Amino acid sequence: MNIEEPVNSIRFGRFELQPRERRLLANGEPTSVAPRAFELLLALVERAGHLVTKDELLSLAWPGLVVEE
Repeated sequence: MNIEEPVNSIRFGRFELQPRERRLLANGEPTSVAPRAFELLLALVERAGHLVTKDELLSLAWPGLVVEE
């Protein structure tokens, strides 16, 4: 069984995203991010360079919920 370990941190520009700690740093300082916004940011950062569909984002940020536009 191959269990993928989460990445410690992802850097982009002046930001550092720490998925395990569920934290976003800007210039090394913690930044407040709402839980669903964090999920969306993480999904986009992890899939950088790839098309992410609306349905995929909805299922990641609002799993099991019906969300209308």
